[in-house]
Amino acid sequence: MAGLLIAAPFAAVMSPVDSFLLMISSALVRDIYQRNINPEAGEKRR
Repeated sequence: MAGLLIAAPFAAVMSPVDSFLLMISSALVRDIYQRNINPEAGEKRR
């Protein structure tokens, strides 16, 4: 029972944190791609 009481808040915190990390990493990779790898890419390629 104690494990469930510890796991529930941990899971509730991990979901928003995972979403935030995915958003930040996507923005970072897109910025690097646009600026350094293919600056001439059109909107469809981005």
